[in-house]
Amino acid sequence: MTKSNKTMTRLKRLLILAGILILLIFLLRVYGHKDQELTGVPDAVASTVSGGTCSLTVTANVERISDREAFAREVVRMCRENSFRSLRLSTDMAGWPEELDIKVYLWREDIGEKEPVMRILYEPADTDADISIQDDPEKYILTIE
Repeated sequence: MTKSNKTMTRLKRLLILAGILILLIFLLRVYGHKDQELTGVPDAVASTVSGGTCSLTVTANVERISDREAFAREVVRMCRENSFRSLRLSTDMAGWPEELDIKVYLWREDIGEKEPVMRILYEPADTDADISIQDDPEKYILTIE
């Protein structure tokens, strides 16, 4: 074998190896990697408002929710502070919602593929009261389903 054939053979092997490496990195990125930056931090990914009820879709970004009540309280706090990463509640036109109906999924990929792992309802104790989620938390009932 001549020197140029050996060089071409090495170049072909190197290109094949680089192609396999690029494919492997792509597959790991698409299928095997959860966003480490979001792990453990709840995030709202969709919202709708009908009347005074705000319906939210939230991802927990964890493998399982160990303390459902603490998680629900954290999500409600984030709603009241409008501190989700991917979504902000629009309060400029209709003001703050009177109640929350939140469906929780473990990961964004689960939405539409699996049932929610929990549902959080945050409703006023007195249905006749004209209050919003920004008002006193003592006036609200937190229900976890």
